[in-house]
Amino acid sequence: MAHLPGASVAPAVRRGRRGSAARHILAAMRADIRYVAGLVLAAVAALWWAVGVTVLQPLTEPLGPWSELLLRGNPYWARELRWGTVFAVALALILAAGGDRRHTGAAVLLAGAWVAADVLADRAQPQGAPATVLLAAGGWLAIAGTVLLAQRGRSRPGEVRGWPERRTLTAAACVAAALLVVTAQLGDPGGRAADLAPAAYVTGALLLAVTVGCALAAAPSPDRVRPALALAGVGALGFWLARLAPAGGLLVAALLGAVVLTGVTVLAWDRAAEGSRWKRSALVAFGTLLGVPVLLVLAALVVQWLRLGALFTSLAGNVVVSSDDGDVPYAFAGLLAGLVIALVLAWPNALGQRPPHAVRRQ
Repeated sequence: MAHLPGASVAPAVRRGRRGSAARHILAAMRADIRYVAGLVLAAVAALWWAVGVTVLQPLTEPLGPWSELLLRGNPYWARELRWGTVFAVALALILAAGGDRRHTGAAVLLAGAWVAADVLADRAQPQGAPATVLLAAGGWLAIAGTVLLAQRGRSRPGEVRGWPERRTLTAAACVAAALLVVTAQLGDPGGRAADLAPAAYVTGALLLAVTVGCALAAAPSPDRVRPALALAGVGALGFWLARLAPAGGLLVAALLGAVVLTGVTVLAWDRAAEGSRWKRSALVAFGTLLGVPVLLVLAALVVQWLRLGALFTSLAGNVVVSSDDGDVPYAFAGLLAGLVIALVLAWPNALGQRPPHAVRRQ
């Protein structure tokens, strides 16, 4: 019996179609998981910000009219945690959107408005469970409004379409990692340190989760879950050691930044050739180990020169516990340093961009 030429082709075509449909289903599921995870992280961060306003900040406020003598702690310390949490909200929304440009712009605007709202809330000095619920509800409404406005006319949320979205997600991971290092090396809150110090671990956990989530979302393939879990474990251990180390844990925090940022590139970048993979990771680790502390110091000097700390302290009606030169909002320094790091590590060629001549040859 003669063998028909199309007999063996049809099953192969059907298998190809089934495989393509399965890949589309898995991609849609990953987008949904990414979307839900980002929104959950943003919602938790909003609740933690409300706790920072109504619970943590009052623990550092002065007692009586002689505020410079009766301080219960460093009022700037709680502010740094809150602002790091606010930036975590915006970065989590970028994760939920899969690095979409429109959503990213909306998240940045939300972060700016949220910092202004934080200053007003700090000035009002709300306390108690009702105030916490009210502030958290306001944060959740702001998140929902931002997502809904940015989502209008858009396709499936959470979908990573190409290298521009991967670059945005990698940049968000770099910013979150820099904020993680800043949180790790925040000094002793003073006063009621036993009540305040554990709060840094909550903010650190949020920033670490956002870092790993954004880096994993930028990954070129879905087979990097185990390295992501390893990065989360090593990052949590490094953060804990940095918080335990004396003098703010500067050395351990620098090591933490190098390890986490190297892990971000391992997750997010395209695979290199077997021979150059370890060389590339070693180069990133060495560069970040030396560069992150320098960038954080330079960013702190810039923020100090702009006198942002004195401005926000005055607007919030807080007590000046040191000179203007000592009032440095380190969360902004971490944000600035993270953006500079992102310019280097969110490298388009490592994230799927191809030169125009290579595209034409294909």
